[in-house]
Amino acid sequence: MTEIDTRAIVDYELSKLGRTGYLVFAGVSLLGLAFFLYTLVSIAMKGGAGLGWWVVVLFILFTAAFAGLTMVAGLRAFGPSLRISLTREGFKYQGLFQVLRVRWVEVESYRLSHGALFDHLRVALGPEARGGARKLMLDVSNLNPPVSDVLEAFAEGTGKKPLGKKQKS
Repeated sequence: MTEIDTRAIVDYELSKLGRTGYLVFAGVSLLGLAFFLYTLVSIAMKGGAGLGWWVVVLFILFTAAFAGLTMVAGLRAFGPSLRISLTREGFKYQGLFQVLRVRWVEVESYRLSHGALFDHLRVALGPEARGGARKLMLDVSNLNPPVSDVLEAFAEGTGKKPLGKKQKS
């Protein structure tokens, strides 16, 4: 098994608009956290309105949920901007929690799916891929150059056309 040529031909990075969007998302998450915490503290200060220990449970759940949303948005906004690097032999994907290196010959199919907030490139790898056959979901939201260029590069690299688009991932 030979190594993938790691010299990038094209790099796809998070755009400035994408970073701004994640900053806005982090700010809205913090405002949502402040609103719910203020509401729950007000209820608790007024005697709990008959909710008792549920106020504490709700406090913990809302804090964890909004803190998680804020952290993910912050990681996206201030983290590394490089998302996908294309080489002659394959591609390298850098997500929030993973780095993948895939050869073009390992790709069985791919398609772009549009969700409510994010665009994903769904890539099916064949059994000859390192780690065996599996399906990958790569976040390709807010890239520069745009995601349409990524699809063209995948078509050129794999020699295959993308599958039909799927809505709401």
